This record gives sequence, structure tokens and C-alpha cells, in this order.
Amino acid sequence: MGMIGIALLALLGHYGVKFAKASAIPYRAPRQPCTTFNVQVPITARQHLYDVVPVNNNIDAIHFAQDIDTWDSPSMVERITQNITISRTYDIHAQLCVSADGKKKNLLQIATHGGGFDSRYWEVMLQPDQHSYVRAALAAGYSILTYDRIGTGQSSKPDAYTDIQLPAHIEVLRVLRVLTEMVRNGTIASIASSWSCSGSASMHFDKIIHVGHSVGSITTYGLLSSYPTLSDAAVLTGFLVSKEVFDGRQTAGDLQYAPQNDPYLFADSSSGYAIPGTSGALQTGFFSSSVNTTTHIGGFEPEFLDYAYAIRQPQPVVEFGSGIVLYAEHSTAPLFTGPVQLLVGEFDFIVCLGDCKNTYNTTQANEMFPKARNFEIHLQQGGGHGLPFHNNATMGFQAQFDWLARNGF
Repeated sequence: MGMIGIALLALLGHYGVKFAKASAIPYRAPRQPCTTFNVQVPITARQHLYDVVPVNNNIDAIHFAQDIDTWDSPSMVERITQNITISRTYDIHAQLCVSADGKKKNLLQIATHGGGFDSRYWEVMLQPDQHSYVRAALAAGYSILTYDRIGTGQSSKPDAYTDIQLPAHIEVLRVLRVLTEMVRNGTIASIASSWSCSGSASMHFDKIIHVGHSVGSITTYGLLSSYPTLSDAAVLTGFLVSKEVFDGRQTAGDLQYAPQNDPYLFADSSSGYAIPGTSGALQTGFFSSSVNTTTHIGGFEPEFLDYAYAIRQPQPVVEFGSGIVLYAEHSTAPLFTGPVQLLVGEFDFIVCLGDCKNTYNTTQANEMFPKARNFEIHLQQGGGHGLPFHNNATMGFQAQFDWLARNGF
């Protein structure tokens, strides 16, 4: 096993975290390697049981959506029937990419994807030089850790009603922070080096930047609210306090029961896992054909809608609603003192009904982070909710990196 393996087992035993089935894969760009691994993450989370329509087929999926969206439907807070505490261990699939020669490789971004996708959201492999956030972060000199949230990709697919809620997502992200402590003391870097990935066993990460998208941003926000010292800076994309409320969010998604939508792709999903039934439904939420009237930037190429639909992932039916409950319970991150950027597409339909320029609430957004040392809202010209899939993706990436640089990252 060697000294690295022995030291690793001792450290993992202390934290209760276990690695399994690790493998090294080369990143497509030269000298920018990545390592994939699975890690067993133990968590305890206080959650809720909700009174929602169980989804076991396509008819149930539409019934669920209609029941949630009916004008006099109870709110998710009103649907709570019981408080519960879960203690589980989940398999989390992750990828660590260490910039080979970047000046900022000691700054680690931990990126949490949103609903409808897994970690491949961050690494679009269609025209990746213009649309892969992972590739852009590496090119900018950062290192980056991405992972599949529970219920998606190659991570565990637990109970959709009791397990996959925002408190569980926050606790998974918190425990993954244990991994960053291993990174800080060189353990992860040593492992990567032993797989011929990082190139330096002594390299360590000095600061942690949490990046989220949509539900992943709500997860990151929950981390900043509950554990304000675990992050040095945060970028929340596809997330903004809006004056408008999208009342038709569920029905607009043309929901289908995931195993019925594609019995091959989603064979490991079970009751409560739903998915946009068509590429058109995915377009409604994640894509915008509009362009900025001044710069004429925006829109997307049709093949990116096809690509996004091909990598789509189910979203458990209470996941988003549990985020609404989380925000009701934690409406601010009162003790987080690092810098925060909110980045949202100008035409994000999910967040602002397609008009983020005129509908976001600046005052309330600022109140969410009362002690942040620098708070910024950036509207990405011509962007929709799925930012990497649009023509202007690199502009959004650069806006994040420029803001980080201005704040010393």
C-alpha cells in the first residue's frame, strides 16, 4: 500500500470518510489533469416529511406538478407533516482537477451543480474551450473539485422523499469540506501525485472558493448561513432574489417519471424521481433565445439543447421545495464575512421569469449577506438559466474570475 495509503487510511478513519474505486483520467487539455474518485460521506441532517403526491409514473408526475402549482395550493412550509433526523452514508462521485502550472492552483474551487444535471454541468464537452467551466477555471489557473450531488450521476440514489432535501445537500457539502482539510495538509495532493496527476506531493490549497448553480447555489448559501467559517469566498450562479414568483415552475417542466422517461438511463432511479419530459421543457427552464438589445449578445446553438437533454438528470420531487423551506428558516447568512458574487443570466426564466434586469430585489439580496466584505450582483448579458450552454458562456466565466481577482483570489 505504501506510506501514502497508510497515512490516508489513518486520516480517513478519524473523519469517518472512506474512499473507494479511485481512478486517474487525463483531462482533455494538455498538462491539466483531473482525478476521479468515489468517497463515502457520512452525514446527519434534520429534515421534514412533506405531504406531496407520490410519483410512480408519468400520470403521477403531472398530478404532482398540478397539485404544487394550483393557485390555492399549500406552501411547502404548510406541507410539512413531521420533523425527522436522518443519519446516512452516501457514495459521492467527485473529480479533482489541479491546474498544472497556474499561478492560482493553490486556490481550490468547490463547485456544486443544480437541479436537472449532475457535475457534467460544469464540464460541457461540446466546444469545451468556449463552454466548459472546468476548462476555463483551469486555464485561469485555479484548481477545481466537482461532484455529483446525491440523487444524480454516479452518486447514491437514496429515497427521494426523506433523503434528498437541502439540509442533506448542505451536510454533504460540509463533510466534503473535510476533504479540503485533507487538501490543505497535502493528503489529497499526495494521492493525486501518486496517480501522476498533480505533479507535486507537497502542493496544498490555501483558500476555498465555493461555487454553486441554482439548487447548488441554495446549497452553498445554506453552508454559508450554517457554517460561515468553512468558505473563503462564494460565487452563486443562477440564484437571485426576485420581485417576481414563477407560479408555473413545476407544470412548465412537463414532468415525467424518470424510469418511464428512459428505462435505460434512469434504471437506478425510483419513486419520486422526476425529469423534464422533453427537450422543449428543458428549454423553457434553462435556455433563452433572446439577445441583449445593446450588445446583441445571447442565444444558443440548437446542438447545445440536444447536448443538455442528453446529459439531463432526474430531480427528486421535494428537493426544490425543501430549498424554499430552507430559505424561510435561514433568510440570511449573518456571519459570513467573505466576498460574495451573485451571477445570473439576463434572461433567466426560472429565477426572474426571463427579465432579471428589471425584477431582482437589490435591497433584499444585500440583506442576505450583511457582513460580506464585498457583495456584487452581476447580470450576464444574453444568458439564460443554463449559463454554460449559451453563446456568451466565456463572458460569464471571465466575470467570475475578474471578480475573484479583484478580491484577492
